[in-house]
Amino acid sequence: NAANGTSILTELIGRELVKKYNLTIFAPINDVKPVQGMTDEDYVIRCCNVQGTSSGRWAFDPKPFLEKNYDIFITQRIEWIPIKELLKIYPKIKKKAKVIYVIHETKLPENPIFWKFEWDAVVCFDERYKRMWSGVYPKEKIHIIPYPCNPVRRGDKNKSRMELNLPLDKKIVFMYGWRPKTHIFPLVPYLNELRKQYSFVLLLVIAHKYLDEELLKEIERHDFIEWRDEFPTSSKLDKYFLRFRCLYFL
Repeated sequence: NAANGTSILTELIGRELVKKYNLTIFAPINDVKPVQGMTDEDYVIRCCNVQGTSSGRWAFDPKPFLEKNYDIFITQRIEWIPIKELLKIYPKIKKKAKVIYVIHETKLPENPIFWKFEWDAVVCFDERYKRMWSGVYPKEKIHIIPYPCNPVRRGDKNKSRMELNLPLDKKIVFMYGWRPKTHIFPLVPYLNELRKQYSFVLLLVIAHKYLDEELLKEIERHDFIEWRDEFPTSSKLDKYFLRFRCLYFL
């Protein structure tokens, strides 16, 4: 229930797992820009914080990890949480469950503590990850499972665009997020170049509080950008997702 790729992966997989299995999610304390309109399910336990949170302090409660019973333990991005504290209890986790690590990292971790963890299996999204990680893990331990997607859904695009007050006759590239300086605006020059070949509107849905003066001026400089000052609920985001030919989220 947070606005980042790691959380989205967890949600897509978790929604399916909970249909057939007893699921527990050990999640960070929720000060990582939660998605508006979402609340935690009963199976979500918030028991640690993540690096760079507003508190500036590490927090880690080992009890849920030790007291809950589970057969498979899936983890990801462990460098974001108090990794030393996780390592202390890791032998007990490993004793009762098979452990799968999901790779999001685009480069090998530099923290030496990371390499003290032994995984039963490692999952990555494509061959690029596998090539990079094959130098440190046996190839037979690395499994490619593409990043999950929601099922294809059909609808009346024109009707939906009218509901969202969007042009019917133009291609639209949709981008949103709460870290626009890092994740969105570096791509604007390339999209501007792409407009020499294709005509489209770049729709940015970003709450004003995440834009500084420099980014606001950047928006004004480009006539192909339409900016909406919104912090949409998950249901509103879903409406946007269904209406476009191209979506970018990071």
